[in-house]
Amino acid sequence: MSRRYDSRTTIFSPEGRLYQVEYALDPHVKDKDREKWYREHINRLKMPQATLKADLAAALKALPVSVLNNKSSIARLPSQLLVDIRYISLPPAVRDPLIKTFIQTAEPAPEGGEVTEEDEATKKARDAKQRREAALRNHEERVAEQKRQQQRSLEMGKARLREEEREIERAMQVGKQGLHAQLATMQKKTVEDEPEPQE
Repeated sequence: MSRRYDSRTTIFSPEGRLYQVEYALDPHVKDKDREKWYREHINRLKMPQATLKADLAAALKALPVSVLNNKSSIARLPSQLLVDIRYISLPPAVRDPLIKTFIQTAEPAPEGGEVTEEDEATKKARDAKQRREAALRNHEERVAEQKRQQQRSLEMGKARLREEEREIERAMQVGKQGLHAQLATMQKKTVEDEPEPQE
């Protein structure tokens, strides 16, 4: 049974082995820091799950209510949580129920209504997804148009071929009729040229 991942990014360990890491790495992070985080992540995977759950709970409580409150959605968590090693260390099957429970019991959004300002990373990810979907739709439309043009060309070619066949058939009919007429004329002339029998 395959392990479930957020599949947020993929990195390589210093030994060259491929690992899935469940958070969005900043592309500008230095390799040294990236390696440090990777090793810390691997070490935390060896810790008891109860400890990891307690660490995640502490991370959730440390977030300001302006970014995580009872109006928040687990599909749009704040970026500071997504890159927190305490969030990364737990698999989704374990951490998601904990986060949902925390959100349900969290305080309401600050005075002024719900927090509507999107996290920059979330906005960029959504925009990138929309661009990919638009590019895919454009590609599919171009392919469909090419298929329609090919179908029209094929149908026109078949129509021309059928017309040519009809023209050949008409020409053959005319040729046969002309040949019959010519033979009839020759036979008539032959009969006329034959001398009449003498009595």
